[in-house]
Amino acid sequence: MPMMPIRRRFQLLVSLALTCVMAQGASELEVKITAARCRHPRAVQAPDGTIYVYGALKSNDGGKSFWPVEESDPAFGSFLHAEKLTSLYWRKGLFLGFYWNVTCAEAGRCSGRMWRSRDGMKTVEKKETVLIIPEAGSVPVDTFSEVKDQQSSTLFFHRGIQEMPDETLLACMIGSFEEDKSPTTDPRSKMETPMKMRSFLMRSSDQGDTWRYLSTVAAPKAKAVDDTEGFNEWALLPLDDGRMLAVMRTGHYSPMVASWSSDKGKTWSPPADMGLGPGVDPYLLRLTDGRLAVAYGQLVQRSGAKKEHWRQEDQRRRCQLAINADGTGKGWAATTVADYAPRMAYPTIFQVEPNVILYQSGECLELWRVELKPKSL
Repeated sequence: MPMMPIRRRFQLLVSLALTCVMAQGASELEVKITAARCRHPRAVQAPDGTIYVYGALKSNDGGKSFWPVEESDPAFGSFLHAEKLTSLYWRKGLFLGFYWNVTCAEAGRCSGRMWRSRDGMKTVEKKETVLIIPEAGSVPVDTFSEVKDQQSSTLFFHRGIQEMPDETLLACMIGSFEEDKSPTTDPRSKMETPMKMRSFLMRSSDQGDTWRYLSTVAAPKAKAVDDTEGFNEWALLPLDDGRMLAVMRTGHYSPMVASWSSDKGKTWSPPADMGLGPGVDPYLLRLTDGRLAVAYGQLVQRSGAKKEHWRQEDQRRRCQLAINADGTGKGWAATTVADYAPRMAYPTIFQVEPNVILYQSGECLELWRVELKPKSL
């Protein structure tokens, strides 16, 4: 009997592991896949509304049901898992995906890996993307690099790509510039990054071939002693009033913060506590009724002596969702989608119906349809 193609075998194994159960609280449907640990599980929505998750499953009905992808579907098995694409953008006529880590040489010239399609995913080109960041100086070497036989910088693509009205692209990045010499001091933060990070913005006018530094959203203060990682994973969203909103992680035990730009991302307000507590990997979404949603994971918060807690740290995380009613990004109301459990809790969310969000979280895949209360008039 001939061996089944690898892609089809993978689809079959995942579909056999798929279980759907009624969930409690805010979620009406839970979908869970049990598989090997995944560092960067992501979901992506096609221009026609189809949602692809973990490379092997798709939904055409807003997450009510999932089916194995077909041979005619895009080959997301490698894009969404094996290739560690943490930044994705897809609209009619353009798909972009970027590998998380970039490699830097002298004179502020860095390079990364990029996937691009201009024909509806019929063909996908994998190529180098060039990043010009002279402001970074001589960036430190990434001691946690997964790129073998390369000296990788501590600069990373992270989260979504935004397209501006003039068709230029903005990309969220994180990392440490040469001037960022503030070491992390908290025991847990040291496990995440040796040097405190900054959140910064890159701009491309050639559909991702070349990126140039635009601005720093937030950077660590020199010699500051605190529990933070600086300004780590972040998300970007244009607001209806013309401003831009950035939401940033600062650490497992320090609060998420927000910043606003009134000049298309050139300058940013000082980061402000969002009132939601700590959070990892925030994902921003504007709902059709004008409200904003942010999804994030949250580690069990420590108690007792800080110096000893990290040794016996509770690694469970919960999946959180917060709503901002007026669309400004100031004032959030949070709810728990899934309570504390062993998981990464790195989320992605889509609005699939009025007042319904599909919430995807990693490790390797958890999905919930979350029904929101209608917006108050």
